[in-house]
Amino acid sequence: MPRNSANRPSDSPSGNSLCVDLLEQTILLSDGTHLPFAIDSMRCDGLLHGRDRIAATLQFAADIQAFETRLWDDQPWLKASART
Repeated sequence: MPRNSANRPSDSPSGNSLCVDLLEQTILLSDGTHLPFAIDSMRCDGLLHGRDRIAATLQFAADIQAFETRLWDDQPWLKASART
């Protein structure tokens, strides 16, 4: 972003604040400027709920366990070959 007198950073730390609105996907600068940005919906949801990639996967732990149980029940020969 080009810098000019209207959007140059302030020398005062308190004049260099910003507010990020993930739901609206905008950044509000201390001078009132709104800057739009794009973010992947899964990443946005993770940030809003404090989940990293592992936590996002673990929220489906029951579904994963059910799938694995069905897999071993439906194809028992795979379980024997998985042990070797």
